[in-house]
Amino acid sequence: MEAHQGARDGGGAADGRRHGEQRGRPQCARSGTDIRAGRETGRSGAGFREDIRGRRFQVHPAVLPGRHSAPHRPAQRRRRALQLLLQGASERGAKRIRVHVLTDGRDVADGSSVRFVEMLEEDLARLREKGVDARIASGGGRMYVTMDRYENDWQVVKRGWDAHVLGEAPHRFRSALEALRKLREEDPKKASDQYLPPFVVVDGSGEPVGPVRDGDAVVTFNFRADRMVMLAKALEYEGFDRFDRVRFPRTRYAGMLQYDGELKLPRHYLVAPPEIQRTSGEYLARNGVRTYACSETVKFGHVTFFWNGNRSGYFDQNLEKYEEIPSDAGIPFNVQPKMKALEIAQKARDAILSQKFDQVRVNIANGDMVGHTGDMEATIVGCKAADEAVKVHVHGLVRQALRCDHLSIFPRVFPSYRLIQSVSCRSSSTPLSKWAAFSW
Repeated sequence: MEAHQGARDGGGAADGRRHGEQRGRPQCARSGTDIRAGRETGRSGAGFREDIRGRRFQVHPAVLPGRHSAPHRPAQRRRRALQLLLQGASERGAKRIRVHVLTDGRDVADGSSVRFVEMLEEDLARLREKGVDARIASGGGRMYVTMDRYENDWQVVKRGWDAHVLGEAPHRFRSALEALRKLREEDPKKASDQYLPPFVVVDGSGEPVGPVRDGDAVVTFNFRADRMVMLAKALEYEGFDRFDRVRFPRTRYAGMLQYDGELKLPRHYLVAPPEIQRTSGEYLARNGVRTYACSETVKFGHVTFFWNGNRSGYFDQNLEKYEEIPSDAGIPFNVQPKMKALEIAQKARDAILSQKFDQVRVNIANGDMVGHTGDMEATIVGCKAADEAVKVHVHGLVRQALRCDHLSIFPRVFPSYRLIQSVSCRSSSTPLSKWAAFSW
């Protein structure tokens, strides 16, 4: 499969098979899009998985120059895809490859990053045997480095930019494995896989082994549109001003997908994203149904961007109102487990009682976001806050439908689920006329 350039409606979601399908439950990564579309939708992850199995995935030579490539690897459970990406670069003459890793610990066991990096190092060693200078260059935890979403905290992206692109970080090690082990030993509570501080790998003279330079090729190896759009803007927009990039290397940049079809971001991508048409948001707008959507920043895109089939903006601004409540930037969810549940509920209650809207949808994210931290005490506090928020809705939700798409608290309360961090559920279909939807 060649790299693509052009306007294709896009976005992406993480592979939900480990969350649901392989464990006999719905795929949480797809459930959000399916609920909004009112049907099962084709997924970018599934399509790419078929490309991998059929060995149709290739890195286009227009993307990877022969002398140097810099694949960027903030992805989850994609070793085979990464192997083929590295293999494709090598076969097309790349002699210097740097991988920048972001550890998960959210959808897999905390600490599993060590084994994943060990396997990656084995793959890179085989490339070095073939004369390719292939190394891990930098890394960090996905919730603290690079992978912010919905512009909640640009400092997260800046930490990633400094490490991956500039080769600057507060922690320097001779290898990624040394970084993982020592950082976790020094502060096992703070340095979990999710929140691992940024690090760079240096050579014998103390110089970073893989800063991004002019002429390099960069591939962001992740399907998640929400987790990649911010970094994509920093990599592609010359007039970017959300933080000081210090320098802006002239690279050949491609995403695994086109993460935003309306922004055409990025221009180059490796796998054509799914086209999701006839979503409920579009259907309601085309039929004159007035809608109100509200959540805090960390989930705002789930009631807007994802709801609308990976599209930014309104279908009809005269019929739709989107309201975002700023999340607490820079504060871990288990430190502030109540999040903005009450504020969201109050906004939704007011919208319902105003009788200006036929549909009200909100996302109360405590069970998901706090549950992912693995902190049981904080999760209980978060769930109580969600319960209080639901009470605020009650009189406005009489004869309305309640829907749930995502509950990360289940494995904490019911260990028999044997799921590391999250599980999903979906209710049956509900008529679209005069209903309220909310996720918590």
